[in-house]
Amino acid sequence: MVQGNAGTGDGTGGPLPRLALAATEPAVSVCAAVAARAGAGLVDAPSVHAKPVAAVSAALDAAFAALPQPLRDTAPLYVLCDDYSVLAARRLAARCTDPGRRLRPSDSVAAETSELVRPWLTESGRTGRCWLLAATPARTALRLAAPESRQATVVCEFVLVPGDGPHAPGLVAVTAVWGADEAVQAADRAVRGADEAVRRADGAVRRADGAARRADGAARRADGAARGADGALVSPPEDSGPPPSALLTALLEEGTAARV
Repeated sequence: MVQGNAGTGDGTGGPLPRLALAATEPAVSVCAAVAARAGAGLVDAPSVHAKPVAAVSAALDAAFAALPQPLRDTAPLYVLCDDYSVLAARRLAARCTDPGRRLRPSDSVAAETSELVRPWLTESGRTGRCWLLAATPARTALRLAAPESRQATVVCEFVLVPGDGPHAPGLVAVTAVWGADEAVQAADRAVRGADEAVRRADGAVRRADGAARRADGAARRADGAARGADGALVSPPEDSGPPPSALLTALLEEGTAARV
């Protein structure tokens, strides 16, 4: 276990967490920025996925795989999901009022934030408790999780990143795990290495898709140039930086994560 003497905000000493990261494709750059802030505190290299539920499952899988076996099934999981809950509610409202689209049963199911973690919880078969925390700041969640008083604790945050539309943002799953065993992590990385060939094949498919996207992007830029000439297109200023991870920020400011 990686131990540290830094305080957790209430003056007590506690273990340093490690981070597991996974993202959807529109959020790759933000995921890289979070990884850079985390420094050497990652349990594994961040992974990229097509859908948010896959990214969340990958981050949770990496985090819990870093725990010794007796703790994997019982460590409590706290999920910071306020932003995603608001997004899901707005998306459902938009679909309810869309005259050109029939409302489907899946729309109401998708509005449940639990649907992001349910597939992983079901497949993992774990028996530990899981709390979904809405309207809960990261620092409050850390106090509720009280990692300094447990053998193992996992806290996951959903960081939303602007994507293709207002209701389809990119997502970074930032997962902090306390109690990670370095030997367990090394063994797990060896097992994951067996999947690398499959990932490379998938990467080839993505590169081909990327070429098609670049061609489409060129067409869009040409169209944008035409619009700009007519004064019809006004580009907003670029953001000065990626949206921060509130969880990582809280850990850094309270001294419970290693700084770069």
